[in-house]
Amino acid sequence: MSSALYDQNGKVISVGQGLRKVGEFSFTKKYWSFFWTLVPLSSTSWVDGKINKAVKEHNGAGVANLKIESAGCKYNGPLIIGFIPFIPGCINTTISGEIVK
Repeated sequence: MSSALYDQNGKVISVGQGLRKVGEFSFTKKYWSFFWTLVPLSSTSWVDGKINKAVKEHNGAGVANLKIESAGCKYNGPLIIGFIPFIPGCINTTISGEIVK
């Protein structure tokens, strides 16, 4: 998303110009829902906890170049099943980024 963060004075600093990469992270999770994602069955609260833990483990200050990828999973089945709202669907989501300091 962004290769920059704000410093303590509100000035924008970027990777290579005030920020240095100290690590990376990548997490993958399968999200389930009914009615074309209107009724989620999976929690999203795990995301910030995992990112914060990875930043702390690398003694970092934040995350730069955050990337979120998603794709339907094989459980969505044949095309016709996707039109039936009460059959749960799922999506594989990968969140990755660079830990910086």
